Amino acid sequence: MSRLAAPNRFVGFDPDTEEFTNPVEIDSGGGVVRHMTFHEGTGSFWFGTDENTIGRAEVP
Repeated sequence: MSRLAAPNRFVGFDPDTEEFTNPVEIDSGGGVVRHMTFHEGTGSFWFGTDENTIGRAEVP
């Protein structure tokens, strides 16, 4: 059971335009997202949560 009532959200920031992307909810089961890394070959972010889940977010 998640300790947080609100879902995590993935938000990007473009330093060239200084604008944020629209938030996207992460279906991670809640908890706190930790240890995020980007895999350039697939354009994916991989992350873990303190609820023992692993997630992947693909960047278009």
